[in-house]
Amino acid sequence: MSMTLTEKILARAAGRDAVIPGEVVTCQVDLVCVDEIQIAIFKRTLDQLGTDRVIPEKTVRAIDHFCPATNLDQAKAKGLEP
Repeated sequence: MSMTLTEKILARAAGRDAVIPGEVVTCQVDLVCVDEIQIAIFKRTLDQLGTDRVIPEKTVRAIDHFCPATNLDQAKAKGLEP
């Protein structure tokens, strides 16, 4: 049975020949992209996992929703507060 492109990507990242829909797999992450709206959720998730380890070379922060920041909360979320 052939896999979709997404299944092929996940199988390769998991070091497996195949994956099937509904299966939970553990993958090696090549790159993490977080936008400024999700950065607080990303940070909270890292805290819940008990880690703050982020590899800068594998992390991209995209600022594309509120540019420039329209209030202090947005600026803080972007790490741009005065």
